[in-house]
Formats: sequence, structure tokens, C-alpha cells
Amino acid sequence: MVLAGMIFYKRAGNVDLRLGVLSGIGGLIGGWLGANILKKINDKYLVLIFIIFLIYSAILIFNK
Repeated sequence: MVLAGMIFYKRAGNVDLRLGVLSGIGGLIGGWLGANILKKINDKYLVLIFIIFLIYSAILIFNK
């Protein structure tokens, strides 16, 4: 689906292939690392980390 959409954008000259490839590689590596790290984290700690992240995000949004 993404590749089909990219074809139309590429024809219009709106695609930076180098940036797309680098982003894809980063996404693959990040996804693999994240999945492996999550296997080792206790669910309670994961929930706590997520709560802290949400509070931090809310503070950033309200201070904007």
C-alpha cells in the first residue's frame, strides 16, 4: 500500500528516496530493538513508563 502511494508521489517529484531508505532502516532497527527490550521489561514498569511519558507530553502541550 505504501509503495503504491509512493509511486504517485515519486512521479510528482515529492519523494526523497535516500531519506526514505534511511528512515525505513531506522524503523526496522528501532522496531527490532524495541520489541526485544519490551520482552525484558515487567508489565508494571512498562505501565509506569507510559504514565510518565503521558504526563510529560501533557506538560509539553500545555506549556506550548
